Amino acid sequence: MNKQWQIGEEVPEVTITIDIKGSRIKISGQVIEVEQTPKKSAIKFSKNDYQFIPSDYKSLIDRTVTYVSFNEGSYGTGGPGFMGLTLENTQKLVLGLWGADRYLRWNGQPIDKRRFWTLIKDRKIVDFDISKKMFQMQFENGTLSFQDFVDDYFALSESDDLRNAFILVPYRYRVMI
Repeated sequence: MNKQWQIGEEVPEVTITIDIKGSRIKISGQVIEVEQTPKKSAIKFSKNDYQFIPSDYKSLIDRTVTYVSFNEGSYGTGGPGFMGLTLENTQKLVLGLWGADRYLRWNGQPIDKRRFWTLIKDRKIVDFDISKKMFQMQFENGTLSFQDFVDDYFALSESDDLRNAFILVPYRYRVMI
């Protein structure tokens, strides 16, 4: 039911069937409180849902990447293509950038997501710089980066902030939007 209820409005009797041994619940009465939940952006993370990486980002230094995925945020078919870096099989660092593989650079060149895995597997993050519109993640053998307007390849909106696009989740957790 997509009705927008108002305080004081009468709710007609509604029968809801719950799929536990065919149980039924009948509901009726008067609306005494209306709570509206705000819509979430498709590519932004809510602070209530996820743990953002610390603002100094130093906790990522010396962490080893054990797996790479460009299917985060998806149920398996289609989806936003967020990038996930599994760190030592304990946590996953997820970049909530729609179609991340199309906009990231490895040593200044567009990445090939099929080959990228082999470049950073079992490599340590040695440095990480981030600002509102760019980041650089330095590994032992190269640099993963994103910079707004490089070759007019991709542009962030004025309100986008890459510092709010990275989250840490348990490594077996699937980020869904």
